[in-house]
Amino acid sequence: MPSHYSDMGFEVKSVDDIKTIYYKNRDKVNIIKGGKGFYHVFRIDKNIEFLIQVNSKKQILGLEFHYLGKGYNHLKIIKWLSVSKNKQAGLLRCELDGMPINLNIPNVGVLPKQKYVQDICTFQVVCFAEQVSFFKDEEEYMSSQTPSEKGFKLAANYFIPSGTFNSDGSKKSKQEANALFAGKILEFEKRLNTYSYKEYYYFLVETFNMTLDVLVDKEIVPDNISAGNIITGSFWLSAKFIGKKQNEEFNWMNLRKS
Repeated sequence: MPSHYSDMGFEVKSVDDIKTIYYKNRDKVNIIKGGKGFYHVFRIDKNIEFLIQVNSKKQILGLEFHYLGKGYNHLKIIKWLSVSKNKQAGLLRCELDGMPINLNIPNVGVLPKQKYVQDICTFQVVCFAEQVSFFKDEEEYMSSQTPSEKGFKLAANYFIPSGTFNSDGSKKSKQEANALFAGKILEFEKRLNTYSYKEYYYFLVETFNMTLDVLVDKEIVPDNISAGNIITGSFWLSAKFIGKKQNEEFNWMNLRKS
């Protein structure tokens, strides 16, 4: 069964496994003040980013993670749906052409939460696979579907923000950063996690008016995968705020403890 950790090549079975990852990378940590405490931030293989939430008593409060890629998208910020008690992580509602999208933001404590509301900003969005299927091309994908009662099928680039509503169409009482989508694989690479020495797959996927970074557990990816294939499934979305304009990057890693 894939997990968000196995999508990055980690084998995590308990909280102790996560603590071990942190302790073995403490020499790489940048300490950044944010929210009601500090982030202890470190990266593995330049792409995998861990954000350990620590209070003033040096007690670990929580953990967030992100994966740095090139899936940059312009989204309208609507509002913050929730922010953790320590003000260090949160769920952000955005829109794309009127469609709502919920994104997990792992570094809320260093972002200007109100400044960009209602503005169109750039986000790097990474999607952690929870369940996926692959098809040779659009024709194979479309033929695999059984039409609905009214004859409809899902397009090969559909995007459904499932974290915003229940299966019956009603609004979720607890909003989530989840989505269902299909898209064309533009690029892919089998990558090695040099901490665990386990492999995982990175994909750059073109879907409904977006280009997304996608991570998938190696165990659920077929051997004959290639660019141009269609990937579809359910995903959890994490996003890094880049800036109001792509050339005005908010480089939060330059912040330091103060």
